[in-house]
Amino acid sequence: MTVLAAIVALLAGLTAVAVASGTNALVVGGMLVFALLVGVQGVRTDCGWNATTRLVNDSHEHPYLVLFGHAFGILLGSTVTAALLWGIAYLVPSLPSTVLSVPLLVIGAFRLARPTSLLPGGWKVRRSWERWGSVPFITTFGVFLGAGFVTTVASPMFLVICAWAFVSGSFTGVLVVLAAFASGRILTAMLSAIGDASSGSNLGRTADAVQDRIQNAGYFEGLIAIALGIALFPFAGMS
Repeated sequence: MTVLAAIVALLAGLTAVAVASGTNALVVGGMLVFALLVGVQGVRTDCGWNATTRLVNDSHEHPYLVLFGHAFGILLGSTVTAALLWGIAYLVPSLPSTVLSVPLLVIGAFRLARPTSLLPGGWKVRRSWERWGSVPFITTFGVFLGAGFVTTVASPMFLVICAWAFVSGSFTGVLVVLAAFASGRILTAMLSAIGDASSGSNLGRTADAVQDRIQNAGYFEGLIAIALGIALFPFAGMS
């Protein structure tokens, strides 16, 4: 319940910040939920478990130092992506939010049919980089994870998150959505890593439990996407 309350408070706070910058509350609220759900599903990909789970248990560094480095890297990576997307979007006229309608409906239907499908592509961070030391490695790893499009992304909904930059109309609106994505990545990584470290269980046991809890996230993505897609459809009168 504490984690759930923290998530609700986070989403409410990010929505308030975005709305204060002039962004439509319904649209930004939907985008924040998408971003968070995409982020939390990143605990496991086709490349294996998040490296944080392993390093918190195996590293000679203090576990919380490893986690701090990882979280900092994720936030830095998401900020860089937000800046890049906004920089590109700034060069073209701002688009109405209705342009997100069709992608939301199409990808939403896809997520209902294939709730665990990954976004194709993705690059695996080199494990040999651990020779730099646990904290520098896990921080660099976090930067790539937070960037969103470098490593494997757990949902094609990330494409809609990127398209959001061309609709938002403000850098703050883009930044808070990427911050929600980063928060989802940080949340599951920390729950998995701390759980294994504190219980002394076999590596990945807590991560397995976290994965089981979020296995239906794709269905929630699909339902919310379709609802928001319908609300944004041109005949609905929203823009």
